[in-house]
Amino acid sequence: MGKRFKTELISSRFGRRLFLLFFGCALVPIGLLAAVTYFNVTNQLTQQAYRALQVSAKNSGMFVFMNLMDLEAGLDHVISEHGAPGQQPVLTSSGMSRLVRLGWDEKPPVSENQATHWPVLSEAQREDLRRNMTVVITGGQTQGLTRIYMVRMAPDGRSILMGELDQAGIGKKSGMDFKPASSEFHVLTRTGEFLYSTQPQDLPDIDSLGQDGQSQAQFRWWAGDEEHLVSQWELFLGSHFSSESWVISTSRPVSDVLSPVQGFNTWFILVSLLSISGISLISLMQIRRTMKPLAVLGNGTRNVSAGKFDMALEVHSNDELEDLAGSFNEMSRQLGRQFEIMTSVGEIGRAALSSLEKEKIVEILTTRMGNVLACGTVTLCLMSESESHAFLVTAKKDSLGVDDLGRFLLSAEHIKGFNDHPDHLIHKTGSDWSRFISLATDRLESPELVLPMFLKSQLAGVMSLSYPQLSVLGDGPFQERLKTIEIPLARQMADQFVV
Repeated sequence: MGKRFKTELISSRFGRRLFLLFFGCALVPIGLLAAVTYFNVTNQLTQQAYRALQVSAKNSGMFVFMNLMDLEAGLDHVISEHGAPGQQPVLTSSGMSRLVRLGWDEKPPVSENQATHWPVLSEAQREDLRRNMTVVITGGQTQGLTRIYMVRMAPDGRSILMGELDQAGIGKKSGMDFKPASSEFHVLTRTGEFLYSTQPQDLPDIDSLGQDGQSQAQFRWWAGDEEHLVSQWELFLGSHFSSESWVISTSRPVSDVLSPVQGFNTWFILVSLLSISGISLISLMQIRRTMKPLAVLGNGTRNVSAGKFDMALEVHSNDELEDLAGSFNEMSRQLGRQFEIMTSVGEIGRAALSSLEKEKIVEILTTRMGNVLACGTVTLCLMSESESHAFLVTAKKDSLGVDDLGRFLLSAEHIKGFNDHPDHLIHKTGSDWSRFISLATDRLESPELVLPMFLKSQLAGVMSLSYPQLSVLGDGPFQERLKTIEIPLARQMADQFVV
């Protein structure tokens, strides 16, 4: 049964449309809601992370500036306490990796390693030294980081102290590492050269930082195989140092930022699979409930087209399809009845035309009419030549023969009524005609449908149909059938008999 229904569902265009409708109407809203929710949540988490990184970048910048101030103070202490020009001071906690004291016009010593050469001061930098400013210079690289040099002039104006900063010292203060919580900390030049990083072994490959002319920006970069959110803040050094501004960047892996929604992704996939399974099952059940009555109705139409009007449809869906099946059954019964009537009328006509004996024709007419009409008894009155007497014959419904009741005299009132109403008359129980038929046929009175029969404008006979099952003829539910079926068919048969 399940396999057959599955085959019917696949082969039925209506079934496929219903399945897609159920499936689409259920999953599309869920998918859209999930997508919108996921987008909004990730966007909110990203914006929160950017705001936190921006605050962290500012705090980190102030920390770097304070470290530079401490390093400057350390140089002043060295100048005042140690050595003379050309000598290498011995320092322990100045944050410098190496120091050299030079005369004002003295050139820095040349190192064998070109990467460790001391920088040569420009005239502008010397002028800044004369104004008692500390010169900060960047250049050369070691282990992927650009070297930083700090130069300070002695109070006597005849010597300068030049030191190379230990990059690790930029992120330390009083022997403690400074690292923003849940993020990485970087110091760069405006051209993108790294001066310090909490991850010096995995520096990102960047071309530029943010947008030109902005003191702060937010963007993304790749460090290794992982994408990071980055917020940068420009650290302005020109207020105290002779140096270009530095860029303080704090970054955080995107996977770390979006970790709260990773569980959502897992649950969403699980819920989606369960939803698809549940929706598919419910859809198939509902489609089966709809398709089964439709299949029954389809079989019913094929039965009707084959002339099988007596096969009622069994549909118990408690909805409009059940009402439709009931209407179809009623229509099928009506069509069967109409087909039976047409067949019987045709048989009566053929039988009447094939017989030349009037008695035989009367017998065929009275016995067959009970199969076509809902009457109980058919009484046929054939007028004699005097037009005042009639021979009465009667036949009960489902009877195989007729009873010859003999010769009766019709009243002038009856004959006048027939002439005045040539199409049909309806006589209630208790009327003169009803009593006349009751006495003639020796049965109880009942409503009578009377159809006068004329031949060349002369009354040739009367056909009287009794309906003992009804108290009043023409009222109630039977009235429509009387107008649409009983009277037209009886009239047709009466006219056919006269011809």
